[in-house]
Amino acid sequence: MAHGSKKNTKRLNVNISNALSDTLDNLAELEETSKTDILRKAIALFDLVIKEREKGGKLIVVDEENNIKKEIIGL
Repeated sequence: MAHGSKKNTKRLNVNISNALSDTLDNLAELEETSKTDILRKAIALFDLVIKEREKGGKLIVVDEENNIKKEIIGL
């Protein structure tokens, strides 16, 4: 069945701050996609982070030369 079909989806209502709503709007505009798609991608990324953390991994940001720029803590 196709992604997003009514039989495979659930409607979810959430309350978010105005600032978070603005961020979501900006991300959707930058990526030229829907807010729903941004949330799907964010949840998929968070799921990956949690699974890797459980295996002892960590999330880091590297530059183009693979120098560690940031380690993301607290996710």
